[in-house]
Amino acid sequence: MEASLRKILLAVICLASVGLAVILVKACYINPRQVATHERDGYMHLKKNEFDLAIDDFDQALQLNSISAPGYSYRGLAYLQKGELDKAIADFSQAIQLNPKDGPSRANRGIAYARQGDLDKAITELTESIRLEPGDVSAYDYRGKARLQKGQTEDAITDFTRAIQLNPRNPAGYGSRAAAYFQGGEVDKAISDFNEAIRLNPNDAASHDNRGSAYLRNGDLDRAISDFTDAIQLNTNDIVAYGNRGLIYGRKSDLDGAIADFSEVIRLNPKSPSAYNYRAMTFTQKGDLDKAISDYSASIELKDSTACLGRGAIYARKGDLDNAIADFTQAIQLNPTNAPVYEYRAQIYAQKGAVDLAMTDLTQALQLNPKNARACILRGRCHAQKGEWNKAIADYTQAIELDPTDAAAFHNRALAYAAKGDADKSLDDFADAIRLDPDDLEALTHHAAASYLKGNFDKAIADFNGIIRLRPKDSVAYCDRGYTWYHKGQPDKALSDLNESIRLDPIGANSYNDLAWILATCPTDSVRNGKQAVQAATKACELTQWNNAHSLGTLAASYAETGDFDRAVKYQMQAMAVRGLTDKEREEMQKRLALFVKQQPAHELP
Repeated sequence: MEASLRKILLAVICLASVGLAVILVKACYINPRQVATHERDGYMHLKKNEFDLAIDDFDQALQLNSISAPGYSYRGLAYLQKGELDKAIADFSQAIQLNPKDGPSRANRGIAYARQGDLDKAITELTESIRLEPGDVSAYDYRGKARLQKGQTEDAITDFTRAIQLNPRNPAGYGSRAAAYFQGGEVDKAISDFNEAIRLNPNDAASHDNRGSAYLRNGDLDRAISDFTDAIQLNTNDIVAYGNRGLIYGRKSDLDGAIADFSEVIRLNPKSPSAYNYRAMTFTQKGDLDKAISDYSASIELKDSTACLGRGAIYARKGDLDNAIADFTQAIQLNPTNAPVYEYRAQIYAQKGAVDLAMTDLTQALQLNPKNARACILRGRCHAQKGEWNKAIADYTQAIELDPTDAAAFHNRALAYAAKGDADKSLDDFADAIRLDPDDLEALTHHAAASYLKGNFDKAIADFNGIIRLRPKDSVAYCDRGYTWYHKGQPDKALSDLNESIRLDPIGANSYNDLAWILATCPTDSVRNGKQAVQAATKACELTQWNNAHSLGTLAASYAETGDFDRAVKYQMQAMAVRGLTDKEREEMQKRLALFVKQQPAHELP
């Protein structure tokens, strides 16, 4: 038994010896010169960006010497440059396995992880690389970039600062830190670093691009244009600089300059939908709608849903509602979750009178974005068109809850309350609409009228003041304010406003009528003037073809003030013969007729 075991053991030892001999023999056949030649050639191809040739050379070197850490490291670099990240990572891993203290391979593996989006692994690798080689500037730079991608702005700035300390003459370090400052909102510090980067390398177009963006963020448009112009001079194919400069020209209303720059972007990249869209928007600003449509059409061919919106809006502007709907429909097909498109199409449906289709679109818009106050207002208007006041009010109320600062929501709800006959709520909503938008002319007008009817003359006058501020030549506003002053007991201000109304509109019958009424019936003796009242009332009757009961009644009161009661009776009876008077109006006229028959003027009570 023991003899058998000794034989087996001896056989194993013999086999092992043979294997070792094979390995030793193989190692003896490695030709260091051949390996070095392939590695050197590979390195030269790598420097020339001839990555496939470099990989072939390193493949041959590794076939001759499969335990060469530099071979794997350099081949990994070639794969990294080609974007073959898995192969690059495999090679860097092999290099690290052969030489665990290989800091550059760890750094490069970290870069590969970063490009794959695995930032945590990237940071771990770069941190280990820094531990192994604390003076590696690029490791700090790449770790800073990975941290910046993760939103770790302060840590990124720390890394970039260390890289600058290690190599203060490296413009890229300042550029990286500037980007971190920019991302962190410290724009002035970013500009300072970009300045240094440009000082160290004045011919770097990217630094001018980036500083231009920082100036743009600060609102310094002229300096931004200067930087983008410099970038273009340094690199005539700098598509980013053309695009940004075009946007600034647009903001500065240099529309031709903007169009020229967007045209360059299109020349450099004919497949850029955004360039066509921006140029189309600029053509729209110039009023050249046909060229705008052409650009949007080019963008639509590139399957851009935004262009469908732009072209649809122009069709709507031109009154071509069917084509507008077709474009908005195409935009929805390209992006069914784009809530605003449903809203835009709804507005066109509403213009065409297709209220139900509009409501369907607005409901869909609200399902996609329940916080869309504007969609609530638009749907409320659709309900209002159908006379569904309670539903309209519910939608306006929802809009107000979503945005309590939206004057339009209060305005529309005020109209709905008015339609329901709820004057108090209507008045309150108009007041809120005016508070939020003092330039809302319609709200001012409605609120003034409602305040006047409720006897709140101060509020009515404040509203008329607002209307006149917005429309200084609004004769109706002066007329209405004048009559309000009269009822407030200030006839002098009333006469002043009415005369101004007549000056602004010499054929405004109401102004003549109100002026005559005050001159004929004012309780203040010093204000009344029968002769002037007759002149003004006669003019009002002429302007209304002697067929307006109120003008005729005012003429009757004016003649009564002069003592000509026969004519007063005549014109009062003529006024009462006009059709359309309410029972209350007829009753008031009958009372004045009785006074004239008794040869008494019709003075109002103080």
